[in-house]
Amino acid sequence: MKKLYILFLLMVFVVISGCSPKAAKPTIKVYTLQDNNYPCIKVDFSDQIRYIDMSKIKEDNNIALLYELAMPGYNIEVVKMYALKGTTFSTESLPSLNDDPSKLFEISSMENPDKSATITLEDTKDGIYLQGSVGYFIQSDRMVRVNISRLIKKSGTFRYSGLEDWSNSTIGKRTVENMKTIVDSVYSSLTTTQCPNKTDLNSNWWK
Repeated sequence: MKKLYILFLLMVFVVISGCSPKAAKPTIKVYTLQDNNYPCIKVDFSDQIRYIDMSKIKEDNNIALLYELAMPGYNIEVVKMYALKGTTFSTESLPSLNDDPSKLFEISSMENPDKSATITLEDTKDGIYLQGSVGYFIQSDRMVRVNISRLIKKSGTFRYSGLEDWSNSTIGKRTVENMKTIVDSVYSSLTTTQCPNKTDLNSNWWK
């Protein structure tokens, strides 16, 4: 009898867990990520992508969905952020938030103030990365950030040795131009789109 009772409790837990609110997984096509959580977004890439994982991150009054992707030679993170409890995000463009010498390229437009992009050199504990970032303000409390990164110099004692030479070399210039192509593609295609699950739409899926 005790075993039957424990089994019943486990079944109830499974049913409750299955019915609890959760984010929908994205739809992945050869070049496209389709996010399926309101407000839904879609973004195209200039090369084939591979889906790795989706996770949720909560910090203070913000919650985010993180989609991890891979493209030949690049790592990609699509971060969709929700500001909770009546808070809002800063509407400053990415170029205005990053005005140091590490910035190699930027896109911003008065005609389209909700979108912007940068290409920077990012110094991390693993090494120095070339990073393209595209930001999109969907609403005052909803925004998307797409980060595309490529390792160009592993960490070591002489961290910045040869970095300027790399930037001026043929391979360095070609790598930056390739990143510009990717960033342009993301910037041009990143948009809101009709959600596929209209009949079961939960705009506050985290509750």
